[in-house]
Amino acid sequence: MLKHGRTVLWNFDICDKVDGISLRYHRPERRNIALECTEAWEGETCCYISAVKDGDIYRLYYRASSAKSGFPGIENSKRHGVVCVAESRDGKIFTRPNVGIYDYGGTKDNNIVFTRGEYIDNFSVWLDENPDCPKDARYKALSLCGNRCLAYYKSADGLHFLPAGLIPVTGTFDSLNLITWDKDTKKYRIYFRYFHHTDGSEPVKDEKFDESTGFRDIRYTESEDFETWSEPVRIAYSDGKDSIQYYTSGITKYHRADAYYGIPTRYADRINDMQNFRHLSDLDGKRMDMIEKLGRIGSAVTDSTFIHSCDGKVFTRSSEPFITPGIENGINWIYGDCYISRGNIETSSDFANEPNELAFYTVRDYGMRESKIVRYALRLDGFCSWHADSTSGSILTRSFVWQGSSMDINFATSALGSLRIIICNKDGIPLSGYDSTSLFGDSIERPVDFEKPLSELYGKEVRLRIEMSECDLWSMNIL
Repeated sequence: MLKHGRTVLWNFDICDKVDGISLRYHRPERRNIALECTEAWEGETCCYISAVKDGDIYRLYYRASSAKSGFPGIENSKRHGVVCVAESRDGKIFTRPNVGIYDYGGTKDNNIVFTRGEYIDNFSVWLDENPDCPKDARYKALSLCGNRCLAYYKSADGLHFLPAGLIPVTGTFDSLNLITWDKDTKKYRIYFRYFHHTDGSEPVKDEKFDESTGFRDIRYTESEDFETWSEPVRIAYSDGKDSIQYYTSGITKYHRADAYYGIPTRYADRINDMQNFRHLSDLDGKRMDMIEKLGRIGSAVTDSTFIHSCDGKVFTRSSEPFITPGIENGINWIYGDCYISRGNIETSSDFANEPNELAFYTVRDYGMRESKIVRYALRLDGFCSWHADSTSGSILTRSFVWQGSSMDINFATSALGSLRIIICNKDGIPLSGYDSTSLFGDSIERPVDFEKPLSELYGKEVRLRIEMSECDLWSMNIL
């Protein structure tokens, strides 16, 4: 329901009538190489990026590692895994701070912030949003540890991480395990990967995943104190289907509105489409060799998509990709493409006088040569919009109680397009003095002006009639 504050329009849940308006999903644009993973402790399989902004400093945490045993041209002895941090003042170009904590190759001159002396599969980092969080646990991290254990680490500065215990829930945890904080319920939530059987039944204790009978799922557990955790529950989907297995979820709380979103990784083994591999990027002549020696590691491909939710429990998912491997370049379209960073990060636009953008980071060249962390950018709130073409359309919202004195919108029209907002009473009849008339342009926060003050509507039950032509509307903000 519409209420005081920003509402992102990623579905039609607040609508009573929709005529000629569709949902349009949007993709980010590739911007620049943020960091090249060329140091000795980095390598070909850097992955699992957590993006954090702490004050004026942008940080990217990532697993730094060389390719797993068996990748063509990679020696088994090079397999390792450490957790590194890169820093930036603009979120665009990152450098390695010399943190001087862990020895690598006889020196502590590196950016390694965590290692266990063994291969690390994943390590997610999150800056706690709970205002009552202890200072020594401002930064929290989760990592798969041992046999299906989820370890919790804490840090005061985001550089020195100390063991803080285990999360006592059952899961596989072989993905980026994620923490959120809900200020309304005052609860932490952890999202992680597990599985169920294709017939819907639950696995028995210590059962291993079987590709032929298992179906990967995403679950969450909640806690008020980060010590006692609820029984894990599967997230659900608004379409009621178990139709897609996600390798990662990327779920986080959106920082500009009361909403959750995720950018999960999708996986498909294309072994039955062998004819493509002779024309698809040939991975420097190694593709067929990889398929023969490594099976699905050579024949599978991955991309990412978008899911979103009001409560973080039931998600609506796009049927379209969010980021794909992109134009073939000889070493992409492989298992490992498009694992997107977790975190809400805004960066300035690359163009003068234009508003901030949402930044996402992903690794390119995975498994084939030294990884590159690449920045993508999307319009603020820009995952999904209400869209009208030249035939025009309209929406009548459900009724809600007005509690603001101003309104702004995130919208864009063509030169010929328009958007019009009419405030109506609870029965849908227009109220005198509350017609915006035709608006056009392209703005993240365009004020909507009316003849009469919006403050006079305070406490009244109203509806909005929105008329659109050649227009996208991403969000509205009632203040």
